[in-house]
Amino acid sequence: MRKNKDTAVSPVIGVMLMLVITIIIAAVVSFSATGFLGSASTSGGSADVKFIGLYTGGYTLGEGYPNTATIGEGGMVFEVTGNTPLDVTNLRLSGSGSVGSGGSFAVSYNTPVALDWISSTEGGTASSGKVRSHLTQPASSIDHRIVKFGEGWRNEEKYNTIVQPGERFVVLAEYVMKGYGNPPSYMIGFAARNTDGSTAISGAISSDGNSLITLMDMKTGKVYYSGALTNDQAI
Repeated sequence: MRKNKDTAVSPVIGVMLMLVITIIIAAVVSFSATGFLGSASTSGGSADVKFIGLYTGGYTLGEGYPNTATIGEGGMVFEVTGNTPLDVTNLRLSGSGSVGSGGSFAVSYNTPVALDWISSTEGGTASSGKVRSHLTQPASSIDHRIVKFGEGWRNEEKYNTIVQPGERFVVLAEYVMKGYGNPPSYMIGFAARNTDGSTAISGAISSDGNSLITLMDMKTGKVYYSGALTNDQAI
């Protein structure tokens, strides 16, 4: 009579197999968790920004009417702080006050600089009265609302849309006009035109402490800076 013989895995081998499987599962989980945390620490961070001041381009009142406008960069200067670079293409600068054309404005990276306020010798289109007693942007600024700020930038660096920690950038205004007082107040004008030439944005604010500016990220909604613009913030 033939006896049936059942075969089975040795208890020792079974325990070893279970141990190996457990180690493999633990390694996979650990690797996945590490990868997730690494990704979160890279993409979950957010750049920080501080307001440096209103850049007046060295404009002085004596350079005004009846002379032509002073040509140079003027606008709001900010600095990226912390450890995370900032993509300026997502930025939006708005302001509200009680002066100028409506006393409010909102411009983003893609808002072109209007040529109306540029000297006629630089391609401006406004009447001569509009280009007196102001610092205005050079015509080359038309496609660059936000650029890196500082000396020594090559064009490819200046117009790079990624600003590293420690670097500064300026949101260009159409014009900066100096007033009186000690310290003097400034009128800062922003404008933009539609493709048909009609007005899309036109507003001016003052640095007298009665105007509020806000810099925010349109993609995330984060407000980087919000505060009153004061005379002593001019640089």
